Amino acid sequence: MANRSNPVPALALLAAAALYFVEPAALADPRPAIEPAARYARGILWEVSRPGTAPSHVFGTIHVADPRVLALPPEVSNAFAASRSFLTELVVNEAVARRYYEAAQFEDGRVLEALIGADEYARVSAIMQARGFPSELLPRTKPWAVMLNLALPAPDTGPGDGGVVLDQQLYLLARTQNKTVGELDQIEEQIFLFDEMPLDAQIALLRNALANYHRLGEATERAIAAWVRRDLAALWRISQEGAAEAANAAELAPHQALFNRRILFDRNIVMAYRMQPSLRRGRAFVAVGALHLYGQHGVLKLLADQGYRLRRVY
Repeated sequence: MANRSNPVPALALLAAAALYFVEPAALADPRPAIEPAARYARGILWEVSRPGTAPSHVFGTIHVADPRVLALPPEVSNAFAASRSFLTELVVNEAVARRYYEAAQFEDGRVLEALIGADEYARVSAIMQARGFPSELLPRTKPWAVMLNLALPAPDTGPGDGGVVLDQQLYLLARTQNKTVGELDQIEEQIFLFDEMPLDAQIALLRNALANYHRLGEATERAIAAWVRRDLAALWRISQEGAAEAANAAELAPHQALFNRRILFDRNIVMAYRMQPSLRRGRAFVAVGALHLYGQHGVLKLLADQGYRLRRVY
């Protein structure tokens, strides 16, 4: 993990953001709404198989360091132990943290206060200072980077006290067990998704995250409880609440629809594609944020469409 002076936490930030109030409401997306009763609405561990290949497993994580999350049930531990390879969204290391650090800063003279206004900047500054963010770096930090910081549990105050999150725990365990380790994301791709997002969308999403910041602790607690229950539909509903209840929901909708397509649905397609070599070899264990599993646009549905047989294990 990066230290607390890093303006962007060293974490697979895209998937983390999907669980904490920057995820768009389904009604803002032009595609058909995802039915809560869809097949892929419950279950965080799925067996994925096809004839002639040893089964693999896809596991939906939640990016927190809470003991309730880190204590894996036997079904998950056994599937992990039997695997030969491990795939995660992004392997986080110091190089990744440094690259996020660089990408998070304006280099062209623009400053955050001029973009969001003095009042909202003062609120952001107070929150970020309380979270241990260096005050000298905030003026030129990009809106998307501040948004992600506001959307993640604060160090030392949220569940898990800022320790090793579940995805990192699995990665470290895979290394100790000498599994082949692979990534479904690339750092430059993640940065591109945010840097190429229109500035007005970044600002709108930052303001939404700021407006919902007071709800973060309660929402995180509810998200953990839903994950423990293996309720993907509930996680989805929690992720939508901040946007759906915003006073300017109609104004926010197109920005959130863009975020939704870029950060969740389109990435699901890429991740399902990049799983293919490991799934064809068999005995792979794939760990992605739980919202990537959910519904008719999730990786489980995409794998089923590609001819894989899926069975809910846990």
